[in-house]
Amino acid sequence: MHRRHFLAAAGIGLSITGGCLQSSLPTTGGEDPPPVAAETTVQYDIQQLGVRHGSSLQFDSATTGQLDVFDSSAAVHRTLSVADYDGETPASRAFVDETNFDTELLVHVTSVWPKRDFLGIRVRELDRTSDTLTGTATAIGDDPTEGDDTLAFPAALVRVSVGEETPESVEFTIVDYLENKKTVEEPISADA
Repeated sequence: MHRRHFLAAAGIGLSITGGCLQSSLPTTGGEDPPPVAAETTVQYDIQQLGVRHGSSLQFDSATTGQLDVFDSSAAVHRTLSVADYDGETPASRAFVDETNFDTELLVHVTSVWPKRDFLGIRVRELDRTSDTLTGTATAIGDDPTEGDDTLAFPAALVRVSVGEETPESVEFTIVDYLENKKTVEEPISADA
């Protein structure tokens, strides 16, 4: 009886050891697991532009936000005038001028908030997955339930470090004051 007990215990020990050895061996055959896209948190700076003077024609009541991507100083100056906003124009111009477009992009984000004393854009969750730069931009401001219900359009410039390999597109989820969300994707030109 003693011998049977010993042999049973030895058999259990061998099967456990065999299981450990088997799991450490490389597997052959079968399908490889699908590749996982590398996700990297990226460095960025933000410059609040403030609110656009006058009405903003690019928005209607159903719009949550807008996104523009600039890969050169010429593109910024051709399509965006920081003087059209009520923020600090010299600081905004300096922000554009300090951008190194060889390794950085500028993302112009606009959203919606009722007109208040303080309005801005908060950016979070800025990551790079494969060839896409993704992020979340949220309109922020004073209490949207009090005071003037006239809509305003806060905007910001986001300077993003992308290194020497420019992504193919930028995709932001833009959130307005009612927490409506809209995902906007903008391609980046091939000659960036």
